[in-house]
Amino acid sequence: MKCSDHESSAVNPPVRNTFPSHGRTLWEASPVGDPAAEKLRPEAGLPQVSPRKQRQPERGRSFGAKQQMKWFRSLFVLLLSACWWVLLSASASADFEPHENILLTAANFIEGEARQSHDARFEIRVTPGRLDSRLRLRPCEAGLEGFAAPGSRVAGNTTVGVRCLGPVTWTLYVPVQIEVHGEVVVLAHAQPRGTVLTASQVRLEAHDVGTLSAGYLIDLDEARGMVLRRALQAGTVLTPQMVEPPRLVQRGQRVQLLAENESVAVRVEGEALADGARGDRVRVRNLSSQRIVDGVVLSHGVVGVSM
Repeated sequence: MKCSDHESSAVNPPVRNTFPSHGRTLWEASPVGDPAAEKLRPEAGLPQVSPRKQRQPERGRSFGAKQQMKWFRSLFVLLLSACWWVLLSASASADFEPHENILLTAANFIEGEARQSHDARFEIRVTPGRLDSRLRLRPCEAGLEGFAAPGSRVAGNTTVGVRCLGPVTWTLYVPVQIEVHGEVVVLAHAQPRGTVLTASQVRLEAHDVGTLSAGYLIDLDEARGMVLRRALQAGTVLTPQMVEPPRLVQRGQRVQLLAENESVAVRVEGEALADGARGDRVRVRNLSSQRIVDGVVLSHGVVGVSM
């Protein structure tokens, strides 16, 4: 009957389900065999639309290509910078006086000065310092000349002057280090003040005299017979300030006043008014006339005076 068919359709209407997350509507038919529902079922032969597959880019290959491009670009910039630096260096060497010439002039000059000032047995080595890489001086066509800077030394750290003789004149001061190695006199054993040095109490020892700013002795014969002015330890490098000649005349001592020429010599007794070593000038009172005269110490207890 038509009435029953209508009632069945009204009682069992198609159910519509909506999913809010996707906004899509799915149709279902509760009773199987409902013609209206059968038309909406996917199984009824409706065309199925599958989502379009989008072609994904090959990210790994694209990233590697970009990295290679960056690497080649960096390499190109580096090579270009190196070429530019070489060109600048070549241009600078042609337009300015080479630092090597300046340092060589300073080293040669001070080495000659050091060899004149030190004993020939000493070994001398000169090491010039560094110049500022930014220093640019005009080429010296007339030649470079070294000279002693104010306060310069011939051993240790010092400064040497270098000047250009023309046509454009300039002056520069170069730091140098001078090493002077040789044997100097040292004390063999610890000794108290007032010790008269003998051959067994001194010896020679190699040192860099550039570090001996107070001076040194190089001759054993020069040290023998000298008197220590203060107590010293073994191995001490002897300096002229540490020793003194022995006193041949002491203040208050009775001495012989000697006056002589080519034909006659006169001796009188006197009293020394000061201490003196060989060659020192001292004042002496003539005990015969009570006159005070100046004389030179000649030997132990003998003072020479002029006639």
